[in-house]
Amino acid sequence: MPRISKTLTPSAVHWIAIFFLPNEIFTLGLSPGDLSVYACLMFCEDMETYQCWPSIEGICQHTGMSANTVAKYIRQLEEKQLINVEPTKVRTKAGEVRNGTLQFTIRPI
Repeated sequence: MPRISKTLTPSAVHWIAIFFLPNEIFTLGLSPGDLSVYACLMFCEDMETYQCWPSIEGICQHTGMSANTVAKYIRQLEEKQLINVEPTKVRTKAGEVRNGTLQFTIRPI
């Protein structure tokens, strides 16, 4: 069992989020960009519903890609039937209906 220093304070403890990619994803011939966007979506995924709602900007920040490049890889993942993409709507306080973030559903492989 590892020893813990007495000088370690609770504020120094960092939580690590762990997520897994299915082994089969590496047998599908995906490009590095496809894999990067897919991994980002898997990281954000609700493991009960298989859905996530990251913004394109958020995916850009996590992958280091431009918005156009992220959109291209999202289209490719959708064409390969690895994800479903649906637009969402939000209602403002003024009652206006506006476009929300995209809802991604990770499909089983």
